[in-house]
Amino acid sequence: MAIWLCVAWVGASSLALIQPAAAQTAQTWSEPVMISTTTLKSWFPDVTADALGRAYFVWHSERREGQDLLDLLMYTAWTGASYQMPNDIVFPGVGGFTVRPSIAADDQNRLHMVYRDGTDLYYTQAPADTAHSAATWQTPRLISNMRSAYYSDIAVDSAGVIHVVWNEQPLYVPVDPAVWIGTGAAILHTAGETARSCDPPLDVDAYVVYAIEEDGSGFDWFATSAGLLRYDGVAWERVRLGEADADVPVLAIAQDVDGTLWFCTADRLFHYESIESGDARWTELPFPPQLAEAAASVLAVDVIGHVWLGTPEGLGQYDGQTWRIHMARDGLWRSAVSSVAGAYDGRLWVGTDAGLFERVGAAWVRVAGSEGLAVTALAWDPEAAVLWVGARSGLWRYDGSLWQVDDGPDSAVAALALDGAGRLWVGTSAGVDCFEEERWAHYPLGDGPVTALAADNTPNAMCPLCMDVYYRRSEDGGASWSAPYNLSQSFAGSVKPQLTVDAAGRVYVVWEEGEDWYIGEGYPVGAVYRRSLDGGATWEAPFTFTHPDGAPQQVTLGVGRGGQLVAVWRLPLSLPERSPVYYQLSDDGGASWSAPTPIPTLIAKDWLPMSLDACHAVSDSAGNVHLLVLGYLDPLEEQLSLVYTSWNGEQWSEPTRLFTSSDPPEWPRLAVGMGNRLHATWFVRDAAHIWDSERGRYQVWAAQLETSAPRVVPEATLTPLSATSTEALTPVAPSLAETSLPALDGSMPPQGIYTDSDDALRIAAALSPVLVLLAGLLVARSLQKARRR
Repeated sequence: MAIWLCVAWVGASSLALIQPAAAQTAQTWSEPVMISTTTLKSWFPDVTADALGRAYFVWHSERREGQDLLDLLMYTAWTGASYQMPNDIVFPGVGGFTVRPSIAADDQNRLHMVYRDGTDLYYTQAPADTAHSAATWQTPRLISNMRSAYYSDIAVDSAGVIHVVWNEQPLYVPVDPAVWIGTGAAILHTAGETARSCDPPLDVDAYVVYAIEEDGSGFDWFATSAGLLRYDGVAWERVRLGEADADVPVLAIAQDVDGTLWFCTADRLFHYESIESGDARWTELPFPPQLAEAAASVLAVDVIGHVWLGTPEGLGQYDGQTWRIHMARDGLWRSAVSSVAGAYDGRLWVGTDAGLFERVGAAWVRVAGSEGLAVTALAWDPEAAVLWVGARSGLWRYDGSLWQVDDGPDSAVAALALDGAGRLWVGTSAGVDCFEEERWAHYPLGDGPVTALAADNTPNAMCPLCMDVYYRRSEDGGASWSAPYNLSQSFAGSVKPQLTVDAAGRVYVVWEEGEDWYIGEGYPVGAVYRRSLDGGATWEAPFTFTHPDGAPQQVTLGVGRGGQLVAVWRLPLSLPERSPVYYQLSDDGGASWSAPTPIPTLIAKDWLPMSLDACHAVSDSAGNVHLLVLGYLDPLEEQLSLVYTSWNGEQWSEPTRLFTSSDPPEWPRLAVGMGNRLHATWFVRDAAHIWDSERGRYQVWAAQLETSAPRVVPEATLTPLSATSTEALTPVAPSLAETSLPALDGSMPPQGIYTDSDDALRIAAALSPVLVLLAGLLVARSLQKARRR
C-alpha cells in the first residue's frame, strides 16, 4: 500500500507544563529493535505515546491452528526502559483478514483503538496501565458494517473527543438522474436541477457536439466537430479513430448489441472494440458508393445487430457483410434521414423531412398523421411503450396513433433523451425541457442551442465500486457516535485517509484519490485535504493537490509552527523515472498553498511494482514537523531505506537513513511523547516472500529519537508502566547497513503467545496440590460413609 501518511500533533495536554529540554549535542535514533518476537508474520503497525513518553504499539499478526488462520491484534508498550513482551489483546476472527489497527492515547491515561474484524470496523479502549491484558479492553463497538472497511485512523483531542476516519465502499450512493447536454459551444452535465460546464481537452476555441453515447461500461463518448472524446467520470481523454487524425470531425455514435461502438465521420464508419489487454481494436469501413458523397446525420444499431446509417441521400443498412440502401422505392417518400430509433421487439422507425416511417416487413410505411412532419429526433420509452418524436414544429408522441404534445416545448426540437428515472429531456434552441410526472420544467442555457442529449446512467465509470472516506466522532468516551459522514463523495475512489487534530481542536484529514487497490480499479487522480474548524461538526470544502507531471499520491499532513500546514506527497512515476518527495505549505488553513517543491536530496521509493506504502509525520512541542519517508538519497540507489527529516518552519533538515535493508521496510508510523521524544515503527517484508503474504515472515520494528524541542511534563501524575509486569522484550539491534531477520525454522508460528488464558493456567497449576488434597479428602470421606452403611 503506497501511502505517504503524515499526521501531525501539536500542543500538549491542558494539564501540562513545558520545561526546557537538556542540551542536545546530537540527535541520533536508537538502534532499531524488532518488537514482533512471538509471531512469524507481523505487519501494518501503529504507535501512539502519552505525556510520560511511554509508547504503545499495535499491529496485525496471524497464526495457524489446524485448518484455521487466526487473525491476531498484537500489542506491546515501551515502558520507558524496555519493550513489553507482545500479547494478542484482541482476537478478531479467522480467515486471514488484515486487521490494520490504529491507536491513540488521550490525556486521561486511556488508549483508544479501531481495527478491522473481517471487513467491519470496530472501536475499543483500555486503561494504558493495564492495556497489555486483553481482559482490560472494553467490549468492541461497531463503527461501520458496510462490509468493506479497510484503512482507518483515530485521534483524540484535548477535550476528549474521539475522531475516526476510514474508507470503504458505500452501500448505496444516491445519485440524481443525470443528463449530458451538447450544444453548439459547450458540453454540460446536469444532475438534479444544477448544470455544470465541462472543459474537455480540445485545442480549439469553438466546437459543436453532434452526438453523445454512454457505453455498457459507463464511459461517455462525445462526437464533436473537433474530434472524439471519452469521459470516465473523472478524466477526459481525446480518442483517435484508428489511424485517422485526432481532430477529424465525428458526426454520430451508436452502441452495438455486443457493447462495441460505431462512429462515423463524413465519409466512413469506424468500429471500436475494447480487448482484454485494455487496448483498442479499430475496424474502418468506407460508406457504400450510393452514399459516398453524403454526410452522415445519424447512426443506430437494431436488436439483431444491423447498423443503420442515415444521410441526406438515404438510409444505409449494414449486416456485417454487405450494405443495402433504402430509398424512395422502398417506401421512404424522401431520402433525407434525420433519426432512427428501435424497440426491443424489433420495431424500427425512421424520421425524415417527409414524416415518420415504420418498417413493416421489408417495406417502410409512413405513420398516419405524420405527412409533412419534419422529424428531427426520436426516443423510444420502453416503460411507457411510447415513441417520442421531435420535430421542427415541436414535440409529438406516438403510441399507435400520433398526436402533438400541446403543453410541451413550443420550439423546434433538436435532441431527445430518457434518463435513468424515466424522465424525458428535450433539447431546443431555447434550452432544455424536462417532463416528469406529467409536469414540465424548463432550463434555459447560455451556451447556444442544444445539439445532443444523452442519459448519464453510470456517473462513475472509472471506478464504480470504489471507496469513499467516512468520519465519525464520539463526545462521551466512545459510548455513542455521530452518524457516518462521507467526506469524499468521489467518483474516483478515496483511500488511505490520515487524521490530525491540533491543540485548538481543529480536525484535518487527507487522503488519496484514485487507484483503489482493494477492489483493483481506478488510477491515480490526486490527493485531497479537508478541514473542520469545530471539531468535526462541519467541514470546509475539500482541496485537491495537483501537479502537471502526474497525480499526487501518498499524501500526508503535518501542522507546524503557528498553525502552518505542511503537505507532503509524491508522484506515481514508473521506472526509469523516480519521483521527488514534494511538499506544499499553507499559512491560511489550506485556503491557498505554495507551489510544489521537492524536499532536497529525497527521492520517493519506486511506485511499481508495490504502490502500497506510506510516510508519516508528527509535530513536537516546538512545532517542528518530523517526517518518515520510504525512499532513496541517491538517484541511482537500489536498496530502499526508511529516511528521516524534519521541517522547522523554514527548511528541511538533511535527510538521514534510519533503516536500510535488503528486506524492504514498509508502512512507517510516528508518535511523539513528552513533546520531544519520537517513537517510530514500521514493518519489514522478507525479500523471499514479498508477494507471498501466506508464507511471508514479516516483522515489526521500532526506534526512538529525543529531539531538542522543549519537554512537556504533565502536572498530574500518571502511573508508570511496570517493566516487570510482563516479560521484558530482549532488543534485537541490527546493523543499519544491512539488516537480516533471524532465521526461524518450521512453517508454524512459535507457540506460547501470552493471553489471559495463560493466567488461568498458571493459577490452576499453582493450586493443583491443594486441589489434589481436597480430592483425596472427598474420596476418603466417601469411603468412610460407605463403611458405615
